[in-house]
Amino acid sequence: MNKQELFALIQEFLKSGLTALEIDGERVRMEKTAQTAAPLSKTVCEEAAVQPSGGIEVKSPLVGVFYASQAPDAPPLVNVGDSVKKGQPLCVLEAMKMMNELPSPADGVITKILARDGDAVSFDQALFEVTP
Repeated sequence: MNKQELFALIQEFLKSGLTALEIDGERVRMEKTAQTAAPLSKTVCEEAAVQPSGGIEVKSPLVGVFYASQAPDAPPLVNVGDSVKKGQPLCVLEAMKMMNELPSPADGVITKILARDGDAVSFDQALFEVTP
């Protein structure tokens, strides 16, 4: 199974009502509850929650590794105080050897960065706060 096939399988699994899937050849096992999983195709805007501070909490749409930059020797994509545009990449999340950029849900200013480079992050974990 190549990466594209695996990614398609993950998307279909997340959209389904299934709570477990096991494929023995090349060993793939997925498990979720219907209430906690979200398809990767959902936009971050749908996953963002407005905080009492007025900022938008940007959460991880998947389990993976948080990278602040696109390459080990590159500067971070954003820093606290930076202005961002809707759709601008905030970080890179690695999941199953696939790199996924996490876009900003709105125009605004980065007021909090809640993860560090190389941190393992879980689904729905707050990573940033963007204040419009």
